Amino acid sequence: MLSKIKDAFKNFFQLPPLELSKEEEDEIVEKLAGTLSQYGMEELGQIFGWMLYPVSTLFSASVVLPLSVLLSFFGIDTYKYAAFLYKKENVKRLLDRLEELEDKRQIKK
Repeated sequence: MLSKIKDAFKNFFQLPPLELSKEEEDEIVEKLAGTLSQYGMEELGQIFGWMLYPVSTLFSASVVLPLSVLLSFFGIDTYKYAAFLYKKENVKRLLDRLEELEDKRQIKK
């Protein structure tokens, strides 16, 4: 499915590869989990993450990737997030990290 989307758009502009290094994936996990934790929204992030988990690949290809094209005109780079969500393992890692941060916050109370 993603290859069809890439083929349709290749005449208009060049899409970056949807591959991230392990370090980039770790950075996104920490950034997203840290931001949600900073505002005490770990549980909300987990609820949304578990709803997204089964369809993350489809969501990435059909929603995040097309929005990335539009947002790139405004200087917002979301291709990394599209690549991140394309792999279900990354969503699971984010959910695990949110759970860890929530447990730490609960212990501090």
